[in-house]
Amino acid sequence: MGFSVGYQHFSDPSGLFLNHWIGAASFITKPKSGTYTISLAQMPDNTAEGFLTDENSLTRDRYVFGFRADLPFKSGETKLTFSPSIYHLYDDTVVDYTKNLANLTLHLDLEWRYLTFSADLLYQYGVTKNGSYDGEDVIHSGYATQLNLGLDFNPFVLSFNLLNLSPDDDHEANDSDGAFLYSGKNRSATILLTEDELRDRGDNLDERMGSNDGGFSQLRSGYGLVDLKAAMNVTDYFQPALVVGAAVTQNTANSMGENFVGMETNLTMKFMVDDVLDFHLVGAVLVPGKAAAARINGYDRDRTNLMYAGEVAMGVHF
Repeated sequence: MGFSVGYQHFSDPSGLFLNHWIGAASFITKPKSGTYTISLAQMPDNTAEGFLTDENSLTRDRYVFGFRADLPFKSGETKLTFSPSIYHLYDDTVVDYTKNLANLTLHLDLEWRYLTFSADLLYQYGVTKNGSYDGEDVIHSGYATQLNLGLDFNPFVLSFNLLNLSPDDDHEANDSDGAFLYSGKNRSATILLTEDELRDRGDNLDERMGSNDGGFSQLRSGYGLVDLKAAMNVTDYFQPALVVGAAVTQNTANSMGENFVGMETNLTMKFMVDDVLDFHLVGAVLVPGKAAAARINGYDRDRTNLMYAGEVAMGVHF
């Protein structure tokens, strides 16, 4: 048995819902059957924060508590881990708009020789008091799925990822909300359509196409993404990689009748020194679609100018 308390990285098994650096406390037990964790975490908000002695700044924050299990199975060269979890989000940052939302995650990891596979299925259900335009309570019901397949035929390495986030219905701020409450993080190798893991600049399209809700993103148009990464271990110190990905919306009514978000291609040159130092040269091009233009552009909702990016990054690991 053990515990972990303090500012730390906190995640559900998929990382699609909770994937934050926050204050958390966890009690952990590890019998022979697996690892079981009970956690309580706080996601601070600026509302009512300060040093006033006559007010409690902890009453207007977001809290998460829940349970997670990691259950490993092994047979020969096959390793399988099943990780169910349920977390409850209590959000009281806005007066009279309290949100209670439960998130159920089913996560599966499989390793066999040169193959790795993971699958995620998430479902959210909750209520926000007085959340609609007419003052009615809002019922939240959203889902997300993610599949990731990796093949390591040394020196060639392939990775395939599929992501799907549920959309809202055609009407904004009514008494139902189907948009998934999303952490903004996933297993995609794209750096413009999703987060750039080398350096999160906050300009990736999946988050920009949605609205921010206290550390989460909600995309009323939904989001579907598929990408493929091909890498080659030329030497022990050099690995070039090519990534191609494309994204669409799931409800065209929330993206002005269009569903093509864009297609990205990026090339990475990775140089490594053991497990301590890595150096990256990255170039990326995005051909945007009209669905992205409809959600992001400030004045011309049809303009789809070519986007490109260059990046140099160095990482030290210890």
